[in-house]
Amino acid sequence: MNPDRRGLLLCFALSGLLTLAVGFDVLFRGRTFVPTDLMTGRSPWAPAGTDDAAIRGRIHLDVVEFFAMNAVQAERDLAEGAGVLWNDAILGGTPISGDPQVGTFYPVRAILLRTLSPTGSVDAFILIHFFFVMPAMYAFLRGRGLDPGPALFGAMAGALGGQVLGWFKYGCGLVAAVFLPLMALALDRAW
Repeated sequence: MNPDRRGLLLCFALSGLLTLAVGFDVLFRGRTFVPTDLMTGRSPWAPAGTDDAAIRGRIHLDVVEFFAMNAVQAERDLAEGAGVLWNDAILGGTPISGDPQVGTFYPVRAILLRTLSPTGSVDAFILIHFFFVMPAMYAFLRGRGLDPGPALFGAMAGALGGQVLGWFKYGCGLVAAVFLPLMALALDRAW
């Protein structure tokens, strides 16, 4: 087996192990990356009209206020056969169809929203993209001429680096971590 193929297979294997390590509780213990304890004052975890008194004074997180609540709304809209266009649960109503952070029209997100629960779709979205961060960076580094060993090390550093894990709870950051190296590689090859 040539070094390129061996390095890529090793990269995918390491990425799979890292994804299993990071997502173990989500995949095998029924946990979620979404802090649902902060959502107890929100529908569907509480009856409509319930006050958020239990979480007042805490720092509100975008993963709760934005990503999870949009996933809840998207699941409802899709179940009713409606398009995912508007969310009444955030700020008295916000458009979500064109928001790039929500990714309503991103095929991976659309499929997950149609097939999983709201928190399950957020969790799967995060884990799928985390899995591909390392191979994408590996492809970029190999494309720039690095040998397989250093490219593998750089890809692992990229996957475990602050930008990826620091913003881990935000799926859109992981999407960027996958597609930016691939776009840079494509641009590099175009010149």
